[in-house]
Amino acid sequence: LKGLLKVMEDYQAVAAKVSAYYSNGDFKKDLSSAAPYDEDMKAAYEKYKTAFDKFAASVKKYKPKREVRDPNSYSNPDERSVAILMNSYENTLDAAEEFYGAFNTVEYKGDLSKAKEQFAGFETKFKEDKNSVLSAEFSDKTKYMKYSYEDYFVKMTNMFLDAGKKFFDEAPNAKNVNEFNTLYDAVVNNYNYMITAYNSNINVVNTFRVY
Repeated sequence: LKGLLKVMEDYQAVAAKVSAYYSNGDFKKDLSSAAPYDEDMKAAYEKYKTAFDKFAASVKKYKPKREVRDPNSYSNPDERSVAILMNSYENTLDAAEEFYGAFNTVEYKGDLSKAKEQFAGFETKFKEDKNSVLSAEFSDKTKYMKYSYEDYFVKMTNMFLDAGKKFFDEAPNAKNVNEFNTLYDAVVNNYNYMITAYNSNINVVNTFRVY
């Protein structure tokens, strides 16, 4: 993780330098830096992508085997609603990982069809599970978990979906690799926000006990 953070900092520093070069109009005075800056961006981005993919693979490797819960097997209504919620979180995470497995191999001007198909599958699965949660009955003891799901996790997931839709709408016609990478990074960043929301909320759900 420390290695990934260092690479991310380096990438952000290069991106800020290149952004300033164009946004401040410096390229109009001296165009000679454009090509080197593009190469710097490509190199920094490749290091970032390699480091992130390595980190994501290590996290997936040590992911514990999930337990699929049958909500109908619980006689206690609170346990039943929590089981529905837990299944929704974990189904969403599984579908997100399937998508990312296809997405992290896409390239500028490359084939996006597999990633796009996985993204559509993720969106469909998320909507199904979200509807299951929102239609479930939560008591006063468990409503806070539903509110957290709606107000935090669903919000972050919708932001991820928005970034994904924008990517698949605009990336095929990106003018250059930097424009493509900007769209790509938005998906990755919002994916990470969604995973952060999952980790935060799943810890809350895991602490629930029926007394």
